[in-house]
Amino acid sequence: MEQEAVSVQVQKEITFKELCPEWFAKLTGHTHRVGLSFMNGAMCIVGEAYGFEKGADYYNCHECLRFSGTFGAIAYNRYNSEDRLNSEEIVKGFMNHWNSEHLK
Repeated sequence: MEQEAVSVQVQKEITFKELCPEWFAKLTGHTHRVGLSFMNGAMCIVGEAYGFEKGADYYNCHECLRFSGTFGAIAYNRYNSEDRLNSEEIVKGFMNHWNSEHLK
């Protein structure tokens, strides 16, 4: 019997800059695009990851919904200053989730 070659396709993880270029630019001070909002699910970071227009699709994923709420809470100052300083860690957590669950 001949051994069949097994093809393994490795998916490269996507970066925050690639997934959410508008939010990346806003958070790094390179744009002040009107309309981006932590308080509007379709226009928040999670909404951009899903393509803005269909931002409500994230309701199908409990973790994306949780991250959207976390970003919204930061915008509303519901977290203390230490949590606001850790927003980079929250973005990293979202990207880890996105890469492991949605980038397939």
